[in-house]
Amino acid sequence: MPIEPSMPSLADDVRAAYCNDFGGASSKVVVRSPGRVNLIGEHIDYNGFGVLPCAIERYTFIAAGLSEEGTSDLLSLRHMDEKEFTPKVITALPDTTPIPVHHWTNYVLAAYLGLREKLGAEALPTGRCIRMVVTGNLPRAAGVSSSSSLVVAAALAILGVFGIEDKLTRLQLAGVCAACERFVGTAGGGMDQAAILLSRRGAATHITFTPVLKAGPVPLPQGSQFIVANSLVSSAKAETAPFRYNKRVFECRIAAYLVHKGLGLDEALVKDICTYNFADLMNNTAVTDLSQMLNKCEAILPEEPQTREQISAVVPQSIIDRLLDHRCGRSVWELNDDFHLLERTRHVYTEANRVLAFAAGGKCLTDLGHMLTDSHKSCSGDYDCSCSELDDLVKCFLEAGALGARLTGAGWGGCVVAMVREGDSERVMAAVRKSYYDKRGLAGTSDVMFSFEPADGAQDFRLPE
Repeated sequence: MPIEPSMPSLADDVRAAYCNDFGGASSKVVVRSPGRVNLIGEHIDYNGFGVLPCAIERYTFIAAGLSEEGTSDLLSLRHMDEKEFTPKVITALPDTTPIPVHHWTNYVLAAYLGLREKLGAEALPTGRCIRMVVTGNLPRAAGVSSSSSLVVAAALAILGVFGIEDKLTRLQLAGVCAACERFVGTAGGGMDQAAILLSRRGAATHITFTPVLKAGPVPLPQGSQFIVANSLVSSAKAETAPFRYNKRVFECRIAAYLVHKGLGLDEALVKDICTYNFADLMNNTAVTDLSQMLNKCEAILPEEPQTREQISAVVPQSIIDRLLDHRCGRSVWELNDDFHLLERTRHVYTEANRVLAFAAGGKCLTDLGHMLTDSHKSCSGDYDCSCSELDDLVKCFLEAGALGARLTGAGWGGCVVAMVREGDSERVMAAVRKSYYDKRGLAGTSDVMFSFEPADGAQDFRLPE
């Protein structure tokens, strides 16, 4: 699309930086990719159930172009904040994935690898280096999808510089970008990428994954406002994945398999244990009620955490081997010896129920607020993905008069989202500034706590030749 005259100054800044960093050359495209806040539906996208996020007006920007012919370099990547994000030139594809050494450019390389895998090497011809400069105002490691925003921005930039944007629909690109992130070592679902690409201004986006990826707008509850607040505890998903995020995925896969086996279902229905989830399990049992399905799971799964030895005694070695062969499975298995199967299952099915009830509307604001708070209790308890600071921040919002509050994003730090009555946001934020930020000697500025309206998804702007 043509460049908008009203594009934010960051877009102008990144274009100027590209020209300065690459010897006066002009960028070919500029991409603006938002972060997202998940209103409700945590850790259930990779379990096959719907979620309710929205994009926010905090962005990753990329200016991108191609070098002249005759180079063997693949990617030349710079960030406007070079003190924190060192530049890197990538000259060859990695020998192994996940990419073993963490660097911010891995997310750009992951987008390149994912597009190459999907479209074929011929779609991304070598001989001209893809050059990018990155900037943005999206908080990092805060549970608002800064990493996914970068992956999506990079994917759109790569498609744009080669002029092949029409090769993939937005829905298809969301799937590709979800797969991309596995190259950096996280075994996530597809919520973040779909929200970043498919959101529309003024509404939340109900994203469902079964039988195929779909997204549709859901109006926010009338008379409500939403606030996002950063706990200022870093939530670095990729670096802690074997003990946290990927471990939860692993626990869910094992739990779904054990219930499948316990119900006497045909083993052939588990086509790939690495993707077999609780929604698949429901489909295979023909049970349509989430609470009824949870009852069946509770009758089969052990209440106590399971060791590797206990799991090995009831799960065939071929199933375990397949999980270990997956990009993210071996480190989880080797570094942990306590797998909480029933608790994770209970969170998934109750959270899926809350999403359906919240998206359906028709309830009073008080009831909707309770759903948010119940979601946080489930995340903190059954899914064990909160931390003391997030729990305290939720408590501060509730004591300040919020209708409900919960962690948003993967957890273990990052942000809280709170729902308040229309007109109450400034009063509530002032109270939370005192009770949470001032108490800790932190600056509760507009960068870390703000009310928001749902924003449009990612946009790419082709620049005049």
